[in-house]
Amino acid sequence: MDNQKNSQFFPDNYDRNTLGLKKKLARKYNVKENFSALDISKNAYNIYDWLSERKVDNPNASSVYFFDYAAQTLGIPYQLLTESYFTQTQLTEEELFKHSTKFNTKLNEMNRTKTPSSQIEVPNFNEKIEEYFSQKQISELLKQLSIPGTNLSKSNLKRYNLNWLLSDIVKSVWGKITVNSNSEEQESLKLYFRKFFYKDKQEYSKQFLSLTKNKLTSLIQKEEIQKLEPDSELIKLLSQEKIDTDSLNKYIKQKQSSLRSLSYYKQFLVHLSHAFYLSPKNIFLLTGQLPTYSVVKTPLEWKYCEQEINQNAQPIFLFGDDNKSVIPFFDFKDTSG
Repeated sequence: MDNQKNSQFFPDNYDRNTLGLKKKLARKYNVKENFSALDISKNAYNIYDWLSERKVDNPNASSVYFFDYAAQTLGIPYQLLTESYFTQTQLTEEELFKHSTKFNTKLNEMNRTKTPSSQIEVPNFNEKIEEYFSQKQISELLKQLSIPGTNLSKSNLKRYNLNWLLSDIVKSVWGKITVNSNSEEQESLKLYFRKFFYKDKQEYSKQFLSLTKNKLTSLIQKEEIQKLEPDSELIKLLSQEKIDTDSLNKYIKQKQSSLRSLSYYKQFLVHLSHAFYLSPKNIFLLTGQLPTYSVVKTPLEWKYCEQEINQNAQPIFLFGDDNKSVIPFFDFKDTSG
């Protein structure tokens, strides 16, 4: 049964009507360890790790279905769980019960007797984000964006910790706009807040990402940036007629400490929007060959963009998906169309 022995507010049989949905989830994702809607909700803030521990494939995508199940079972708003995740704030059982339309009988009574609220003024979120950055030192922001440890594998999904920075901004702004508001006003504020910061259940909005990138870039550009030069030893390895990927990986392992240098991060962040789709190893290779790149794509990808590779263009070699071969990429400035 989907229950919690130590649950204070939810009865042992609360899942009776959703047991079939739980079985469907367990079967679809091959979850052998017992789990409950309450478990999912209390772990919403670290759902990726929670699902990974249970060996669920594609935790990011599957979290939607687990959140749906928890929300239906407990009678709580789906948004309550996504806010917990995006703001990295753990939910308590008391908070979950407070929002439960299934088990909190007082909630419906309150909704029936609630008087119309006064119009809430829409907060200026741009100003709040400006204020956030004005109170941060660039060195403090760079620490949040550092690579955890020295692991350069593609499975290191928290590379550069960008999501932790975005989450910190969201949490900070939410705290400041609600500091003097009552619970009723906060419910109205949530509508404006979600519209600005979130595109849908799992993604940040473009306006928030764009503003954050621009603020980071302007801060970094005010700093004195050490000009990066192409890595001659790396280029020599990539200039061989047959590139030895074992030697290449060995060299990257030796040089990976430079990925944590301040100069590298300043350069990387300026071009963050152009290369975030690349793995850490490929960002290292790209910066070593072309420190001032703009946008790089394979010849086939440029063809889809209706761009032709210039005749004397110099290729940039990056790892393929298997990390055992290298394939040519070209910078935008080496194309025409």
